This record gives sequence, structure tokens and C-alpha cells, in this order.
Amino acid sequence: APGRYIFCASDDLLPAGCAQVDVLASTLLATVTSSEVANGDTITITPAGEIERICSDWVRVADATRATPVVQIIDVTTGASEPPVFGGWEAPDCDPERSAEPLTIVVPGVGTGAYAFCLSADLADASCALVYVTEKRLDPPTVSTFAADAGQAFEVAVGTHCGVHYLSQVIDGRSWITDEADVAGDWLPEEWAAARDGELLVLQVVLSEDRTSLTATADGRSVRYRPVTPDDPEFFCA
Repeated sequence: APGRYIFCASDDLLPAGCAQVDVLASTLLATVTSSEVANGDTITITPAGEIERICSDWVRVADATRATPVVQIIDVTTGASEPPVFGGWEAPDCDPERSAEPLTIVVPGVGTGAYAFCLSADLADASCALVYVTEKRLDPPTVSTFAADAGQAFEVAVGTHCGVHYLSQVIDGRSWITDEADVAGDWLPEEWAAARDGELLVLQVVLSEDRTSLTATADGRSVRYRPVTPDDPEFFCA
């Protein structure tokens, strides 16, 4: 499967006999100034030649295979992003332009893992760079996927590759965790598993009036979430 692996030539697995190897489903040809980043870091992506850009400065982020959309960065200066809607991207109201120029962006509030950061709408090889988010900071600078109105229901599409103990989207400028998970790691209620479209799940979300909790509902099952704190276990998604 695509991902980052350690290949070792000896049974003792000593570092001297091991090498780190990136395995991709297909070639991501764009280059990036730093392939290992945290939310809120600034990176520059350079396409491998002239490509058709999304509004000149929008970026689409997908999983490393480019099969599952994650977010679409709509403000590269802050990392502000929006999720896919029913498994697809919202088309921006602008004309694409052809360019080979590099683009500097702020990494959005996504979970840890390997991603394809793409500068073209079709996620072409020449437009996409492989980026590993190795640290999920609690408060990425000015990153807010949803500016939510308290008490009002709205839809959020979340990834379920690593379960929903943590929500994969930043809501109201914060990351969210539930205390209802009965197992560590890839926790996902049965009702929500049945309601997925591939690895994407559309939730009806209501933020509490005091903005200290939210309730997420799908297929009749509701789960209560609270903001992540420094005392919570570190989120890791392989």
C-alpha cells in the first residue's frame, strides 16, 4: 500500500542496515520545500512544468493515492480550507490559468498522515507533491475550516480512514475529540460506518450555545465532541 516504510537488510533492524522508502500508487512529480510538516507550517510547492492551476492559488489536498479528497485550501496565506461535498470538490468561481510558478501555502488543519497537495483541479502528476503531516498542532495559526453558528445545524464531510475518535475537520477554529469512544485508535460507530460514501462521512453538526461542545449525527446516531486539550493523547493516523 502507498505510504512510508522502513526497509532493513538485517534481522537485527539496526539503523545502519535500514532505509526509509516512500511507496506511491503513482508518481507525484511536483517538489516541496519540506516534505515533513505540521499544521500551520509554510511550504512552497513547485509543479513539474506548466499546469492548469485552480484560481492560480487554490490547492486540493487528497490522500496519498489521490483517491479520497480531504480538503480544498481556499486561502493559502492562512491555510483556511473547505471539505469536499458528497465526495466531490466545489468548483471555484474563477478561470483557471496555466503556470509553472511555485506556490507558497500554509498547511491546513488536517490529521497526521501522507497527503497529495495538488495545484490542478484534475490532480495531475505534475501538479501534486507528497507531503507528510507528522504533527497535529492544537491551534494552527488562523486555520478555520468552519466558522460555525452556535445552535444551527450544518453539514461537515469528514474522513474515516483513522476512525472518528478525533474529527478530521477543524470546526470553529478548533480540533475536536469524543469521550464516547470505547476503544483507542480507529473508533467508528456501526451506524456511521454504514452511512459512509467510501471513506467519507457526512455529519449533521450542531455547536452548543456556549461553544464548548458539538453534537455530530449520521444515520440516527449522535456523538458528542469537545475541543482537544493538551492532556488528550496525541492523534496519529498511519
